[in-house]
Amino acid sequence: MFSHLIAETPDGSIWLTDKDRIWKISVEKDLLAKAAKQGNANIELPCKAINLSKVRDWTSGPLQVSHLLFTRNQKLLVGTNHGLFRLVPATEQVFHELPMPDFNIHWMAESNSGELLLTGQRTNNQTVWVRMVGGKVQYLEEDHSGHYGRSNFVYDDAGCFWKFHNRSIQRWKPSAFFGNGKPELEIPQLGNKQGYGFTYIMKDKSDLIWVGTSGYGIVKINPKGQKIKNVLPGTAHRMESSGEAGKVNISESTYMLVKEQFKCEFRGMISAKGKGEVGMYYVTGEEGGMAV
Repeated sequence: MFSHLIAETPDGSIWLTDKDRIWKISVEKDLLAKAAKQGNANIELPCKAINLSKVRDWTSGPLQVSHLLFTRNQKLLVGTNHGLFRLVPATEQVFHELPMPDFNIHWMAESNSGELLLTGQRTNNQTVWVRMVGGKVQYLEEDHSGHYGRSNFVYDDAGCFWKFHNRSIQRWKPSAFFGNGKPELEIPQLGNKQGYGFTYIMKDKSDLIWVGTSGYGIVKINPKGQKIKNVLPGTAHRMESSGEAGKVNISESTYMLVKEQFKCEFRGMISAKGKGEVGMYYVTGEEGGMAV
C-alpha cells in the first residue's frame, strides 16, 4: 500500500519520504552477506535527509511529497502538492519537472513505453489527469463525483491503464481517455452488496491484474480473457454474509486481543476459504461499562 512512498535507484540507494523531506538510505553491496559472515546482527545504514525547502527557484509555498517514481529514462520523479519535480540522485538536487501550483498529485504510473500518467486534485477538489508522452503534455478535468480521488491506477503490458470509477473497474486506452472516448472494459461492483468497494490495484509480472476490496477479499483479473475471479474472499466477507443486523461481529483472533476490554458472546464457527473453521463472537458490551 505504501509502494508510492519508496523508490530504488541503480546505485542501490533507497529513497523514502515523510511528506516534507526525502530520505536517502545508502545500501552497501552484499550488506547482508557481509553481516552474516561477521556474525553481526546489528546493521546500520547511512541515512541522509533532503530538505525540500531548498528547491532552486521555487517560491510558491512549502512542498509536501505524495509519490516517488523512478522511471525507465533514469529520472527520480517527485509528486507533490505543487505538481511534479525531479530529484537528481547524483547531486541530490531537486528541480521543476512540471510545476502546477496548488495541484496535489495523488498517484503516478509509467507504461512500458515510458508514457507517464498522473492524477491529483486542485484546491477546489477538481480531479485532473495529466499525460506526458513524447515531450507533450495533455490535461483532462474529470467529474470527481463517484471518482476515488486517492485510489491508484496501473498500466498493463498493452499500454492500457486500469482505474476505479464509482464501484467499477475500467480499462482505458490513454488516447481514448483523453479523447473523451469509452473504456475498453468495465467491470461492475462485485455482488449486490452496496458496502463492497475496490481499494487497491496492481499488476504482476504475468500481466494479471490484482484488486483489493473492502469486504470481498482479493480479486484477480485476466486482461486478455476479461475474466474476473474471487481468489481470496477473506474473513471479513464471511463474517458479513453470516452476521446479524445491528450486532458487532468479530473473529476469534480479534476476540483474543480485546477480551479484557469487551464482553463477547461466542456465536459459533463459520467456514473461511483457506482458513477452515473460524470461531466468531458478538461484542455485547464493555467490561464494567455500557452494553453494545
